[in-house]
Amino acid sequence: MKQSPLSHQPSSPPRRTVLVPLGERSYQIVIGADLLGRAGELIRSTLGPHTQSVAVISNPTVFDRYGQRLTEGLAQAGFRVVTHLMADGERYKTLRTV
Repeated sequence: MKQSPLSHQPSSPPRRTVLVPLGERSYQIVIGADLLGRAGELIRSTLGPHTQSVAVISNPTVFDRYGQRLTEGLAQAGFRVVTHLMADGERYKTLRTV
């Protein structure tokens, strides 16, 4: 996996972006401190000012632990948040579940 240099912003803890190289399906993962608390701001900067809604898809265990903080941050960034909880496990990650 390719790693970019640490990103530094004056008021933000350092973070690192890691590329998951999957050809057309490649994506980046951001690693760093307090990303959950800044998720709304970071997602807004990626999606731009015109996006109105986001979906949070999780399982109940993860959502119970992190969901409130995430959805509050998304709402503070101006998003309407739709939440969908699904059972835990790879077997539930299907189009039928969606």
